[in-house]
Amino acid sequence: MRWARRKLERALLREQWIVMFDMRDGVSGSPWRFKPMTPPRDRLWADPHVIYKHGRYCVFIEEFVYTRGKAHISVIEIDTNGTYSAPVPVLERPYHLSYPFVFEWNGDCYMVPESSANSSIEVYRCVEFPHKWELCVTLMQDVTAVDATLFCDGRKWWLFANVRERPGASKWDELFLFSADTPLSTHWTPHPANPVVSDVRRSRPAGAIFEHGGRRYRPSQNSGTRYGYGLNLNRIVTLSETEYREEESSTLEPKWARDVRGIHTLSHVNRLTVVDALVQRIL
Repeated sequence: MRWARRKLERALLREQWIVMFDMRDGVSGSPWRFKPMTPPRDRLWADPHVIYKHGRYCVFIEEFVYTRGKAHISVIEIDTNGTYSAPVPVLERPYHLSYPFVFEWNGDCYMVPESSANSSIEVYRCVEFPHKWELCVTLMQDVTAVDATLFCDGRKWWLFANVRERPGASKWDELFLFSADTPLSTHWTPHPANPVVSDVRRSRPAGAIFEHGGRRYRPSQNSGTRYGYGLNLNRIVTLSETEYREEESSTLEPKWARDVRGIHTLSHVNRLTVVDALVQRIL
């Protein structure tokens, strides 16, 4: 009867993206210590991006209700003790939204959700933190770009995104880099070395670029085995208007628990590290 029970369990298992977090000094690279936030069975939570404001962490996520066929952006609030709220929807469009990259600039909060379903890269400004956002500017139009991630090096603003150059091409393989003087510019200069990374195992962005120990790190996805399989932390060695170079510093694969099948986003702010994970559960 044991084999029959295992067969039944396998038949009932479904994959679902969840969000997990850990609070400690430095970037937490020990996912078995992370606290899971598991969504209801009718949806997934993924692509967490964190901003710290007013003494609390706000984790913006893709929330995808399966029956609706497209996702919206929600926020989960976490206090410094690790107590978290239920997600609250904050941004919905007629098209699919995901990867809610957030940043602060000149005293305002901005969000760049992935809107490749609308063939655009859009920026939203927060008018009532953290729940109300309005369209501020469209950085690029008529482009299939995924997981746009902005970074300021103190001199220029840089936009990292995977771009599909032609119909039928993959969005997983090639990382493109652009620069501008402000994050709200509508004129972004393509890097002469584009695509700056051509490798399905480490090109696609997986979270905000961060500094640790005086070095800059770019999280990226490893979809070499399958989509969203693992994570890399790549140390940025050279970032200039003529050259880009990075080196793989560490990797994270879904091997810390039997039910985990993937991990493809990491966000770190202050003492909070948040990731998503693809898990198998009985749905």
